Amino acid sequence: MPKTKASLLVIAATAVTVATLFLLPFTPKTAVRTAEVERGNLIRSTLMEGVVAYADEQPLVALTAGRVARVYVSQGQAVCAGDLLMSMDTSVQEQELAAVNRLLYEQETALAAFGQMGESALIAAQTALETRARQAELRTAIASSQIRAEADGVVGAVYVAEGAIAGEGNLLGMVHGTGLHVVAAGRAEELANVSQGAAAMVTSADGKALGAAVLGQAGAPEADGGTGQTMQPLSFLPMEDGAWAGAKAGDRVVVELVCEVLEDQALVPVGAVDSRDQVWFVDGGTATPVEIDLDLRNDAYVAVPQEWAGKRVVLLPESAALYPGCAVREARAR
Repeated sequence: MPKTKASLLVIAATAVTVATLFLLPFTPKTAVRTAEVERGNLIRSTLMEGVVAYADEQPLVALTAGRVARVYVSQGQAVCAGDLLMSMDTSVQEQELAAVNRLLYEQETALAAFGQMGESALIAAQTALETRARQAELRTAIASSQIRAEADGVVGAVYVAEGAIAGEGNLLGMVHGTGLHVVAAGRAEELANVSQGAAAMVTSADGKALGAAVLGQAGAPEADGGTGQTMQPLSFLPMEDGAWAGAKAGDRVVVELVCEVLEDQALVPVGAVDSRDQVWFVDGGTATPVEIDLDLRNDAYVAVPQEWAGKRVVLLPESAALYPGCAVREARAR
């Protein structure tokens, strides 16, 4: 009897062992999609809304108050640097200048008669000096009333007609260059490391690629009264001939500006990061979560330590019931 019991125990133990060995290879494995951690450049960019505008715009401003005497140009007219565009009424200054010129002639004639010596000659010289100063003031006032083109361009708008009254500083018209640029603004903290010459891509409001651009100028940061954020105004110029074909002044566009390029990084797809900022690495058929830093990322990739290059990670880990050390297998493509 004892011998029979011993035999039964041996048989039972053998059966358990065989069952275990038989079932182990068939332990359920979670089907996952994976991707290899690759090396590449991490390009960090930011999107900004912008407006196409004419380059080199010159506002035509009335430096003195008065009546518009003549308008020599019309909208759409090409002009050259130095061309007279408008003039204010200077009839009063011109009449006074004529009288001052006559007076100065008389004073200089008298000064020549007095010679270089004596009190009369000194008084005449002082009077002539004052008259010359007034003559210079009148000539400057007349010249400032003539509004000329600062550079070659096209008259974009004329806001006044001959005979209109304009106040000092009033905008009378605009002259613009033939080239275009894009004016945009972004958050100053995101653009702290961006320098002149940075590359960008300009896209129309309906998603059509207009062409490459380069950062030309950056204005002084300004506080946005609505959001309280500090915004950085920027100006972008076409990077190549033919860019922005079909665009015109006033069009709204989207600018994707390259803020930083980190070379030779180990990159993980954004889709491999779960809600806990973890990436699940696959090694030997099991998955292990590792927490990562999301500071270095863009819309598509996240940079991870260099030693992780070549390993495989689980894509869309939230869609799989993963736990540390769980067995996984590559899902078949449908």
